[in-house]
This record gives sequence, structure tokens and C-alpha cells, in this order.
Amino acid sequence: LNHNYLEYLPEELGLLTNLTTLDVNYNNLNSLPKKIGFLTSLKYIYLAGNQLKSLPSELGLLVELKGMFLFKNNLELLPTEIGLMTNLRQLSLSSNPLKSFPTEMKQLTNLSVLFLDSKLNSLCRELLPFVPIQNNLRLWHHTKKVIIWITVWLIVYYYVRECCRDLYIGYVLFNVVYLMDNNLVFRIVTYFINI
Repeated sequence: LNHNYLEYLPEELGLLTNLTTLDVNYNNLNSLPKKIGFLTSLKYIYLAGNQLKSLPSELGLLVELKGMFLFKNNLELLPTEIGLMTNLRQLSLSSNPLKSFPTEMKQLTNLSVLFLDSKLNSLCRELLPFVPIQNNLRLWHHTKKVIIWITVWLIVYYYVRECCRDLYIGYVLFNVVYLMDNNLVFRIVTYFINI
């Protein structure tokens, strides 16, 4: 259902009790139906790229949820019921005008990946005391992505320059690396960093 210009989800969605993944990324949703809480088998919910200003408290009923992706919305607050999602492992909140995090997030003991961007840097200090240290929370900011990309680019540049004495071969190899999709390079680097 992603990229369909949907403006709302019908209440009948709650009848899909065996649904495990709901992907409504990049639509025009500004609210979610309360019956979304009936989707108790849901493991992953993708709500990125919409115009959500708030989330229904019924989301807290989705206790089997492992991943919730909310980047690029208009969220200012998260419901306190988010603390009931104790199986949540991945939470993406980038590009939202959040004002604060509910203290109930300390109950997210399985949270291991939290995606934030630089707009939320000041809120990190507020959140970190509530997340258990043993979970090794990885806090990704877009600035870290840029630093990693620049570092990889410089390493490849100096490697090519030092290893390829023939200027033409060095020039060709450098341009091939330069033209590579930075997402691919970033994924490779983060994979090796997380091993």
C-alpha cells in the first residue's frame, strides 16, 4: 500500500488480525484508525513519509511489534503507551518535530536500534537514561553517516593513489569508486562495523 496517496486507512483494517507487516510508507495519512490496535500479530509497521501528527494510544496493544518506522512525519509527541511495546527492537523517529520522549520508553528493554537525526540531538540526553545500558543501543544520526562516508571515501582515495602507480589506472579506479552508490558503500561499512 505504499506510495498510493492514501488519505486514511479504513476501520475495517482491524479485521486483518493475522497481518504481520503493514507498509503504508509515503502516503498522505494524517491519522491512524483506533482499530489498528486489533492487529495483534503485527511485527513490522512502516508509516514513514506521511503527515501523522499523533499516534493513537491503541498502538500500545501491538505487543508483538518488532519494528516501527515513523521517519518523515509531523509527530510532536509519542503516546505513553509506547512503553507497552516491550518486544520493539527497531524504532525510527528521524525527521519529526518531536518535543520530548515519554519516560515510559524505559520499558522498551529490547530496543536495540534507534534512528534519530540531528534535529533530535538535544533530546538524546533525555532518552538515554531511560534505556538499559546492556542493550547496547546504537544511536544513528545523519551526521555519523556523513562522517563514515567521508572516511570511506578518503581511505579508498589514498589506497588507490598509493597502490596504483599508473595514473590512468588510478584515475579510472578512483572514478569507479566515486560513482558507486553511497548507500551501498555505507551498508558495507556499517556491516563490518557491527560485526
